[in-house]
This record gives sequence, C-alpha cells and structure tokens, in this order.
Amino acid sequence: MEPVGVAAVALASALAGAMAGAAALRLSARQAAARERAAAARLVESAPVGLWYLDGPRGRRWMNPGAAALLGLAEGGDAAPAVVLALIEPTDRRTLSEDIDALLGEGRPFERRVATADGSRHFHLTGRRVADDSVIWFVDWAETARLTAEVESVTSRLRARTGVIDALPWPVWWRDPAADPLLAGCNRAYAALMETDPHRVLAEAIELGGARGVDLARRAARTGVAQSESLHVVSGGERRLIDLTESPNSQDPGGLVGYARDVSAIEAMQETLGEHIAAHGEVLERLGAAIAIYAADRRMTFYNSAFVSMWGLPPDRLDQSPLLGEVLEMKRERRVLPEMVDFPAFKRQRDRLFTSLIEPQEELLHLPDERTVRLSVSPHPQGGLLFVYEDVTDRVALERSHNTLTAVQRLTLDSLYEGVAVFGTDGRLRLFNDAFARLFSLEPAWLARQPHVGEIADASRMQLPDVGDWEREKSRIVLAVSEPKARQGRMDTKDGRTIDFAYVPLPDGQCLLLYFDVTDTVRVERALKERNAALENADLLKSQFISSISYELRSPLNAILGFTELLREELFGPLNDRQREQVGHIHAASQDLAGLINDVLDLAALQAGYLAIERRPAALRSLLDETVSGASGDVERRGVILDYHVDGSLGTVVGDERRLRQAIGRVLSSAIAYTPAGAHVAVSGGSEEGEDAARITITDPGHGLVASDGLFEPSGARQEPAGRMTGAGVGLALCKNIIELHGGVLTVEMATEDEVGRITMLLPTRGVDDEGPGKGRGSAARSRDDQPPAGAGRPAPRSIARATRGSAPVAANVNSGPDDHT
Repeated sequence: MEPVGVAAVALASALAGAMAGAAALRLSARQAAARERAAAARLVESAPVGLWYLDGPRGRRWMNPGAAALLGLAEGGDAAPAVVLALIEPTDRRTLSEDIDALLGEGRPFERRVATADGSRHFHLTGRRVADDSVIWFVDWAETARLTAEVESVTSRLRARTGVIDALPWPVWWRDPAADPLLAGCNRAYAALMETDPHRVLAEAIELGGARGVDLARRAARTGVAQSESLHVVSGGERRLIDLTESPNSQDPGGLVGYARDVSAIEAMQETLGEHIAAHGEVLERLGAAIAIYAADRRMTFYNSAFVSMWGLPPDRLDQSPLLGEVLEMKRERRVLPEMVDFPAFKRQRDRLFTSLIEPQEELLHLPDERTVRLSVSPHPQGGLLFVYEDVTDRVALERSHNTLTAVQRLTLDSLYEGVAVFGTDGRLRLFNDAFARLFSLEPAWLARQPHVGEIADASRMQLPDVGDWEREKSRIVLAVSEPKARQGRMDTKDGRTIDFAYVPLPDGQCLLLYFDVTDTVRVERALKERNAALENADLLKSQFISSISYELRSPLNAILGFTELLREELFGPLNDRQREQVGHIHAASQDLAGLINDVLDLAALQAGYLAIERRPAALRSLLDETVSGASGDVERRGVILDYHVDGSLGTVVGDERRLRQAIGRVLSSAIAYTPAGAHVAVSGGSEEGEDAARITITDPGHGLVASDGLFEPSGARQEPAGRMTGAGVGLALCKNIIELHGGVLTVEMATEDEVGRITMLLPTRGVDDEGPGKGRGSAARSRDDQPPAGAGRPAPRSIARATRGSAPVAANVNSGPDDHT
C-alpha cells in the first residue's frame, strides 16, 4: 500500500477514535451532571429550612419537605401560590402576594416576616431569582430567635471568660489542634510578660521560652499528660524564674492550654531559707547540747560536734546519713543507751514518733555510765524530728540536794513554835508553817492555794484585836506586806492571847512575818513583876522595921551604957572585984550591941540608898595604924597575938576615912573574935607593884574564917568557938559594901583543916605620899548619890580586875555604883 494510503487510513482511524472518545466523554458528562442534580435534589430535600420553587415561564411549582412541614402541607402536594397564601395572615397575605408577583415578574428579591392565619407560627421569607427560576426560602422565626439568643449568650459567656482569663495575674495561653503547636490565643498577662500586645503575640507567634516552650507543648500533645518545666526569662529588665505548664484541653480534643507562674520570689525564699539553714546549722554547732536532725525518711541530716562527743560515735558513719535505727544500734554497741528488755520494741517506738508526734516531748535517760541525759524530741519545721540531748547529771544532783534541803527546811519550819509566813511582792502567800495556821485557826489546805494577804486578814479577823474601821485596818496590813519595812510589835487577840510579831523585808522584795505566842511568858513575867514588887515592898518594910527597932533599942541601950559607966566610976559606992568584973562584961556587951545596932542602921541605910559618904583624901598607912591600935583592947581581952607589918607607905585613898576605918576594923575585930587564945592574927599592907592600888590582908591561922554559906549575907550568923552565936555576918556584909563603894574589892579565902583563912582588901590609890592623919581634909561630906565611888570613871588597877576574876566565893564589880547592891 502506498504511504499516502497508509497515512489516510491512519488518519481515519485516529479520527474515528477521537469521535468515539468525544461521544464517550459527552455521555460521561451527562451522567455526572445527572448525578450532581440528583445529589443537589437530595440536599435540597434534606435541608432543615423550607424551599419553595416557582418556575415562572413553565409554571412549575414545588417545595421541599421542610417547607411543607413548616406550612403544614402534605409532602408532594399542590405548591401553588394561592394555596400558600391562603395559610398566611390576611394583612401579611396581601404584601406577600405583591412580593411574589414582583419576584416572578421583575425578579425583584425580598425579605419579609409573616405569620400564619392562626398566629401559631412565624416565618422569615427570603425571595431570590436564580437564573430563570424563583426561589423562596422559609425559616421558622421562633427557632431562629432561639438560636440567635443562644449564640448571643454563648458569645457573652465567651467574652466574660476571656475577660476572666485576661484578669488573671498569671500568663495563660491556648493552642488550636489544627495549628500544630502554634498559639491560638493568650491573655494580657502573657503579652505583658513578653512586653508586647496580644495581637502581635498571635501575629508573630511569640513563644514564652522559645523553642523549649514549643517542645514542651509537643511533648504534652504527644503524651496526653501535662508537662512542666522551669526556665529563666528576662522581662522588664529583670531575670525571672518561670514555671511553664502545658496541659491537654479536655474540652477541646487535641487542643492545649498553657499557663506560667513566676516563682522568682519562691526561688529567693529558697535561697534565703538555705542561708538561714546554714546559719542555723552554725548556731547549732556551737551549742553545748547534743543535737541530731532526722528527715521524714528517718535519715540523719544534721548533727553537731557535741553529739559526737556525748555518744562517741564515728563521724564518718554519721556523714553517711544513717537511719535512726542504725544510730540506735551504734549507741547500743557502745553501751550508751539505758538498759531495756526489748530493744526492737524500743526502736519501733522511736520510729512511730515520725508519724505520731505532734507536740514536743521530754524524758530522762539514765545511762549505764551513771550519766543522766534529758532528751527533747520535737517535730522539725521541714519535716522529720529534732532530737536534743542535754547532760543534766550535775543539775539532777543539785536539784536532789536542793529538794532535800528544801524538805529539811520545810520540816524545820514546821517544827518551829514560831508562826512563819512569807508573802510575795504581789501580796500572795508563798510559804507558811503549821504554827502559823494554828495561831490564826486557818486551814493548811486553803493556805496552800496561796491566798492574798487581804483574804488571810479577813479569815483571821475573829482572832485579831478590835479596830474601828476594819477596811482601813486591812488596807494597812496589805500595805505593810506589799511594801515591807522592818518592824516588830505585840498584839493581844480577842481570845486573850498575846502574840509578838515581826516584819522582815527579804532581799528579793518579799516579806517575812514571824509570830510567837508569848501568852505564858507574859503571864509569868507579870507574875514575877508582881512578886518582885511584893518582895521589894517586904524588903522595904523589913529595912524600915529594923531601922525603927534599932532606934528603939538605942535609947535603953544608951541608958544601960550610961549606968554601967557610973557603976564603973563607983560614983554610987565601991564595988568588989566580982561586981567590977560583971559591970565590965555588961559594959562590953552593951558596946558590942551598940556597934551591932550601928551596923544594922548603916546596912539598912546602904541598902535603901541613904548612906552618906564623905570623900576626902586620906593616908591609908595612917588609917591602918589607927585601926590596928584601936583593936589592942580586943587583942588583950581575947588573948591572941597580933602580927602587924606594912611595906612602906600605902598611898592616898579618896574616900570616907571613918567608913574605911569602920570596915577594916570590923574585919579585924571579926578575925580576933573568932581566933582562939594564943593564936596569931596577922595584918599586912603593901602596894601592888606597877599598880595604883593598895593591898590590906588579914590572916587568921586558926579557924576564925571557916567556910560557910551566906557569909556576907546581912542575916548571916556565925558561931564562936565557945558555941554562942553572933551576928558577925551583918558586919562583914557592911564591910564588903563599904569597900566596894570606894572602888575596891574584898575577897575571902576560907580556912580549911590544912590552910589558914585570909581576907584581902584591894583599894585604888592615887599616889604614894606621907600625909598624916589630918592632912588634906576639909571637903564637905557628900551623899554617895552626888559623887561616884573612888576609882569610878577611870580604869581599875589590874590587880583589882584580877581579883574580880579569881576563884574566891566573893567578887564585886569594881566600878559598880551603890544602886547595884541595893
């Protein structure tokens, strides 16, 4: 075949194929269009709104099921305008008819709201021209209004929630699931943190934390679990620590919600807390108490050097944060725990403290090494427990001693007869004993409650003395206790008791009150005073009686002496030897009686304080010579031997020469009277070496000075060797008092079987001279009340002082006045 023919055949074949393909395409297009129309018809029929189709040129009328349902027509029924208009309210019917005519004739669109004839429903009609067809849409206005209100409500709530989110101080943002991790919205705090506005944040997708924030969001979207991370950002020129959290949105599947918290303050507080903990640890390290801190997991987190020293535990093991039970085991190995039967139970009890201890608790641990440790366990502010150990061995011993001393003092106070009460500065009773309660009839149980002094005064009112204004008196008592001043006094209670009291201020401001019932003492004192007064009256009566009797005796005695003198002078005639001897005895006895009466008078005057003393300087040597010479008659009559010896001059004594001669002569006469015939009586005198004093000693080698009770008592009587009693005691008592009136001392050494008796008189002198008996006289006689005795007002010679301290039974006060011997 020719090429041309071949080409023609090929061309024809191609044309045929193209025509066939075009026909197939047209068929396919018609089928597709039919399918699209069918789909559109189904779409129109299923639409939730009503559709009324009006074909003007062809006169076709049709409405979808939605429109028929809204109008209450049968589906597929007559859709002519007259049918539809008949269902509309008359007023709306006319205007709607005009609108349909204008739509069909002119294609003019419209929108109108109409109601049905019965007014039950309202429709919103929208007429439009679509190509050559006219379409009217029916919408139920009530449903539209409901939906519109609902949309507006949702919109309002959305705006309110958006306002709430904007008002939050924390940055908040959210992400759309369709936008991958990009931001879909944020609040104002987020924008402020990023130093911009919300629109720019969304426009530029400004992420908090940059890539780390995006990665956190992706991780949260991938895991479906909230993710958090802390990072530092710079905002407002400050470096801040932000805690970011990305969390899935449960109300928007696939969406995310993020928020951020500024924890810079927490970070600062943590740093400050760390510094405080470090400083606290340094303080605890310097404490003397042993301290250990255990965390909530029961591991040791802190211990100080005192803890190591107290328990002797190795620091390297403590640095490994051992458990509490392990620490107890280490203590048990070193025998520094109290002995216990069940150690595992003890460990469990300590472990339970971590979950049960609320308030601090204390206990004493008595260790095997005799130490006493006080343990205080308290909850730690950061969780766990704080153990504080304090060695109180010395304190416990001191407290034990103090308690013992307090108990002893309490028993001592209770055993006192005095009532004791101590009041504090607030006026309340702090201490009392049983005697105080008994004195005022108070209950000890009530006093133990520490009542106020005013209450105690009210309770004791029936015992206290009567006062006119009790309230004023009570105020005075309260003031005296509250502001104590040292004072004492005596009061008489209503029941007849006498109580001495004393207020003693204490150094701490408290007041000590002492009460002592002296009722018996006062009664005895009163009785003794009455008896003493009676005795003084009786003694005065006795002295007056003796004086009166003595004067009464002196008159007849003087008559006897006078008549015996006349008989001795033989004026009435001569006497034989026998008569002369008897008259001599009568005369001697009368003189003795006269002397005795004079002694009694002098002694009575001395005791009554009326004895006159003439104080003049007198030479003691001359006075002694005259006294010895005056006793020569008695010496001859008694037949004794008198030995007289004086060493030089004895000095001068200031006193009554007559009374001194009387005293010395009376002592010498007594010695001569009681010395048997043929015996020696020695009189010696001398000056004390280095002293202004003279010593006169009269010695009786016989039994003239025999030990006898009441030797110097005025009523003392002595027995002569012949057996008769004499009143020598009156004379010796007078002598003793006269010597003492002159500042001297009279001492007696009583005679025994082997020793002689000795009377020594010490008289103070003012110097040694050779004055004669009449020199230096001329001063007027004075009462002893007008001038003190010789030697008074100046220190007594040591010899006289020694004599007063001797062992002799007679001693006198050298400087004593006459009233001391009344």
